Amino acid sequence: MMQGKGVLVSGATCEMGHGVVLAAVARGASVVFCGPPGSRSTGTVIERECHRVTAWPGVREPGDARYVEADPGSETQVDRLFDFVIDQLPQLDVLIMIQNPLPEQSLLETSLEDWSDAMATNLRGPFLLCRRGIMEFMGTGGGRIVHVTSAVRDGAPNRVRCAASASGLRSFARTVAKEYGRHKISCNGVVHGELGQPGLLRDAVEAILFLASEDASFVNGEELCLTGGGQEFLELRGGATASETDAQGD
Repeated sequence: MMQGKGVLVSGATCEMGHGVVLAAVARGASVVFCGPPGSRSTGTVIERECHRVTAWPGVREPGDARYVEADPGSETQVDRLFDFVIDQLPQLDVLIMIQNPLPEQSLLETSLEDWSDAMATNLRGPFLLCRRGIMEFMGTGGGRIVHVTSAVRDGAPNRVRCAASASGLRSFARTVAKEYGRHKISCNGVVHGELGQPGLLRDAVEAILFLASEDASFVNGEELCLTGGGQEFLELRGGATASETDAQGD
């Protein structure tokens, strides 16, 4: 369980993030969650829903959640986000990062600005978040980092930006795991397929919270792949589907 744990969830105003925030609160966690600029209305709705969450079986009482708008690709905004986290949470125990959505584009349709924006959000963002998160973890005896990406990290037509950034994040996360595992800081990932499939959202949320919990205390530098058996569905369909694109962010 996560009773009393301090949790930060970025990219939390998407379908996946919504589910993670509610489930963490039900398990007794104190959560700060953020979404990109323009997501305040969605964040407010999720925050209100958290007030009505009932405790998970075996949990004394549900936790709480606070929303803040922040661009993870901005160092200034990430610093402000962590100032808010430090003020609102007893301590930070868990950092969960959910990759933002990217519309389908072929390589030739992708401008340099499109490419740079994607790398800023999906690579620079995790770098800034992890760097600040690890600073906090080093002062409190450890912590858990979970990154969430789609299965296109192995390549898919018309998803060059998403595939490149997700693949880069995979290597980044494994490097973090190897550098800081000795400090009781773990870094693991969840890779999901098409969220329109029955039960996948529920399974993904459970996988994320498992990696965020003490039950996964000996898991580090690993990925849980929820793709229904592999990458083949993407290759057969010629790339990611619209429902996958919609599911990753606001």
